[in-house]
Amino acid sequence: YIRCLEHGAPNPLIRWHYHEEYELHLIVSTSGKVFVGDYIGRFEPGHLVLTGPRLPHTWISTDLPHEGVPIRDVVLQFAEQPLYEASQWLPELREALPLLERARHGIEFMGMSERAYKGITTIRQSSGLQRFAAFAQLLSELAQHHDYRLLSSTQLQSSDDDASLQQFSKIMDYIAENFANQFTLAEIAQRMNMTE
Repeated sequence: YIRCLEHGAPNPLIRWHYHEEYELHLIVSTSGKVFVGDYIGRFEPGHLVLTGPRLPHTWISTDLPHEGVPIRDVVLQFAEQPLYEASQWLPELREALPLLERARHGIEFMGMSERAYKGITTIRQSSGLQRFAAFAQLLSELAQHHDYRLLSSTQLQSSDDDASLQQFSKIMDYIAENFANQFTLAEIAQRMNMTE
């Protein structure tokens, strides 16, 4: 139900994608461009975002050293359905439901990165009831944290197939690599063998 992941860069996981799980995503090294739904912004170490199910997202490092970095992302993923079902029987879990609804836009948290890192580390090192308790504690702190902003202006719920996601990921990479240069929609479309 609860998965803790980390990966370096470059990595095949760094692409425009979505999944069914909620994802708490913490950047620990490099900076660059973040894309969440229809939001485009900058990220740097300490950037902490919670994305909802099927909300497309990617972080593209623009200062990646030639040799890459061993750890760029620390991630906590958890499924939607078990939490909603459990909240029917455990009213205390309902405290998290407004947070989960906001996450459908993507939520950037300010001033929570150290706490999130410690929480994810504790979850990763725990098992059984202690693991779930650590997860519930972190979820509660995120739900009560008021220094945040919603990222995507709409609740994009992607249903693209793998080929479309791969093509869109190439477009995102091109834009991120060339954002300082002028280019047109026609140029990108031609480069990707697409119509405008």
